Amino acid sequence: MWFLKDKIFWGCLFITTISLSLGFGLEGRWVGVLIVLILAALWLSARRNRTSQWLPTGLLILQIGTAITGLVMDCEPFLMINGIAPALGMWDIAQFQRRIKDDEGHTWGKLLDRQHYQSLGLALGCGVLLSNAGLVMRVQLPFGITTLAILISLFGLTRLYSLMKK
Repeated sequence: MWFLKDKIFWGCLFITTISLSLGFGLEGRWVGVLIVLILAALWLSARRNRTSQWLPTGLLILQIGTAITGLVMDCEPFLMINGIAPALGMWDIAQFQRRIKDDEGHTWGKLLDRQHYQSLGLALGCGVLLSNAGLVMRVQLPFGITTLAILISLFGLTRLYSLMKK
């Protein structure tokens, strides 16, 4: 299963670096491009240093801060959002590998790996799709309907979580 997590990590690193670099580069913000490239190099060092608990978290915070800075500097929101989701995926892979490094050889560990990476891909794909749809669609709902929709969503998610726990 190691090849799957390597492919996912490299794909996420490529997408996040290209998206954020393009976002800054199209606006002529070359310092932002340099920061993104430095963060990519740091992600590679975090991949080698799997014992560090805080390095991936710190890099994720820096990556999010870089994208927010890009949004404030009027960089393309589509590229900034598509640059953050893969960074979240890299963070998740780093944390997951650190937690299960002792169980990699077991059969149930391989099954857990596969299920985790499938759910990670589904969550990242849905998150990017919904956030990009939010950039395109402008829907104005009254406060009461919005609150009701949020409550129904939270209820549904807690029910789904309790069903998955069983």
